[in-house]
Amino acid sequence: MNDDTIIVIDIGAAQFESTVNTYDALTGHADYHVIAFEPDEEKHRELSTAYENKPGFKAIKAALGDGSTQTLNICAHPGRSSLLKPNLELAKLFDGFAEPMAIVDTYEIDTKRLDDVLPGQRADYIKIDTQGSELSILENAQAILEECLVVECEVEFIPQYQAQPLFAEIEQFFRAQGFQFHSFAGFGTHHVKPYEPGGNLEESRREGWIWADAFFIKDPLGWSDLPAPKLRRLATILTACMKAHDYAAFAEQVLQSDGHK
Repeated sequence: MNDDTIIVIDIGAAQFESTVNTYDALTGHADYHVIAFEPDEEKHRELSTAYENKPGFKAIKAALGDGSTQTLNICAHPGRSSLLKPNLELAKLFDGFAEPMAIVDTYEIDTKRLDDVLPGQRADYIKIDTQGSELSILENAQAILEECLVVECEVEFIPQYQAQPLFAEIEQFFRAQGFQFHSFAGFGTHHVKPYEPGGNLEESRREGWIWADAFFIKDPLGWSDLPAPKLRRLATILTACMKAHDYAAFAEQVLQSDGHK
């Protein structure tokens, strides 16, 4: 691994029918290694099998959090399973939303702090999608976040799970860590019952957002303090994964300034 190798930490890495890993856009742009976390034994095994021939890929079977023992709620659709209880009363307002969130099983699970699992680990790009427990995990990963460049985090705009931190709280946390919100990459909606949109695509786009994937980047006003290899990795992520060509050009400009020649 050299200074230009990009380190990705994927938290909640299970693959489902609609899963698209944004960081795979790095293929052809840079060498990248992935450290993937997944607590479910079957999904962890699937990850390990699917990527067994990919250099630099490591799957860790662990539930991240604050280090305490918590209850994992297994939902009808495994992609909705969470350490938080589904907010079924709210979910029932939306067509086809509550049924996949029904709890079918529960069990106790020991969570681990990311900073404890990967002490001293360099991370350039974090992708996190853990159905409501994102903030708890991030609060216990501040050493890794301090060195991180970009975070792709699932955020919610309504409490899909009980006592779930929403986008405003997530954004405030990142701001306090020296990040700024950049953009949304995809979003999820369901229409409120009993209305039926009739398959009109434009009309469906007007449905209220329930969740989205949000990009947060290190504050650009601090980029001049970053070492050259880090700036190069940042410019690559901005270009390949986020298509943020203006920010990437700014990173290149900083890289070429006197302090980085």
